[in-house]
Amino acid sequence: MITNAKVVIKADSRSLYSNKRCTTFLLENFPYRLIQEPSTHRLISFGSDYIPTMGNTNPFTEYVSRNSASTRAIPVSKIIENIIKDPYIPTFTRNKPGMQGVDDLSEAEVDEITSAYMESMHSQLSYAQWLSVKGAHKQEVNGIISPYMRIPVLCTATEWRNFFSLRNHKDVHPDLQLFASEMEELYKNNIPNWLGENEWHLPFYTKDLGSYTRDDVLKICTARNARLSYNRFDGNTDPQKDLELYNQLLSEPLHGSPFEHNLTVRDTVQSHANFTGGFISMRKLIELGEKF
Repeated sequence: MITNAKVVIKADSRSLYSNKRCTTFLLENFPYRLIQEPSTHRLISFGSDYIPTMGNTNPFTEYVSRNSASTRAIPVSKIIENIIKDPYIPTFTRNKPGMQGVDDLSEAEVDEITSAYMESMHSQLSYAQWLSVKGAHKQEVNGIISPYMRIPVLCTATEWRNFFSLRNHKDVHPDLQLFASEMEELYKNNIPNWLGENEWHLPFYTKDLGSYTRDDVLKICTARNARLSYNRFDGNTDPQKDLELYNQLLSEPLHGSPFEHNLTVRDTVQSHANFTGGFISMRKLIELGEKF
């Protein structure tokens, strides 16, 4: 089970004009299976590989932009390696009618259930490895082992109150609540940076980019947002390769979700797409044909 929700704030900004706050979280070890459980909220930024399944909780409301690792992009061998290192083991509860289980399983019962779960995991990993050797594409093979994956998720929003209210709640999946609780605690205790007009909220800005032009910095940070689809950005990427990746993202059709995490502020309080208080994303500026 998840005993440590690894969550960090990658960028936290407040507009000098509207006082609105924009925050980007990186959830470093989020359970892949919880991303695929839709709720009554509109799903956004889920990409072409999202397959709806029956469920009751989605961590992201209509106000959140998201990028995360994709089972279509990561090699089977890498996913198997990551699962063996750090598998997702659910918090098991006792079955009953309704959407929430009862947290009254004995330690012996949890151990027995967890042991069976781990056996099923290793069986699926063996099948996945065999299918991969036989030449089956990773987008199908990874599907059978995705319930055991934990992935990095980057999410940005100006409206977090609804998320915290609904997801840091006793009635949601206990593993989802663990992440929501950690996010809310970080949000309450972190002090955002003030942003004026045309200053930028950039989750993956690093000091080594100080010698680059503003346009190149925006491109590099966009590419780093996108890299979560197939790898973690650990600060070691070659900026020149990031610039090359940016050009690929900008090609037709536009791979738009990585552009949503880089935002600037305007001296206005109007909303732009899913961001409020004058924050506007690179994606929206591109769609409007405006300069950065």
